[in-house]
Amino acid sequence: VSASTGAGLAVSSCATFVARRVVVDGAGATAGIDVNNSASAQVLQSRAQNTAAAVPGVYVRGTSTGVLLDNVVATGSGAAASGAAGIKLDATGATVRHSQSYANDGDGGHGIHVANGGDTASIFDNLLWNNGVGGATGASGLYVEFTSGPKTVTAIASNTLWANAGREGGIRFATSAGVAVTVSDFRRNIIGGERDANDAGVIWPPAL
Repeated sequence: VSASTGAGLAVSSCATFVARRVVVDGAGATAGIDVNNSASAQVLQSRAQNTAAAVPGVYVRGTSTGVLLDNVVATGSGAAASGAAGIKLDATGATVRHSQSYANDGDGGHGIHVANGGDTASIFDNLLWNNGVGGATGASGLYVEFTSGPKTVTAIASNTLWANAGREGGIRFATSAGVAVTVSDFRRNIIGGERDANDAGVIWPPAL
């Protein structure tokens, strides 16, 4: 699929949606693969690349269960001041496993962005590298954002985060004041090569 103005693949209001082996090369004002307001969404063995600077490569939102497995995302937005995550999930239950997200540039160009919709999240065995180039503050390999809670992250494990640029850390937890976040399994993550002198491997709250 090649799109210049809208999403490469956009789906809304499905009970169950499964995208398997979808390739999107180029997208305009919305995400390369955009799944909205569905009870269950799975994006499997797919690729999104060369999307516009301010939109995610894969965006699952307003969804009860979002599962992304074995995907490759590289938005290739260039050294833009404002970017978007390669993979963004705003789902009650969010799972990203065995995926690669790289070359998502600019401020906000995180490898994976788990937004506030998730009550639980599992981020396991992903490769997140060379994200956030070109912005003033850059981006994280993995950005976990919660503005209401309590929330539970069941696993952030066995991920490799390398050469992500900016001051957001290899892994950044961003929470509002008073929001309780529990991480049940945090182990075997490889974090290094951050490209800003003020960067850290892991940034844990305080507040946003």
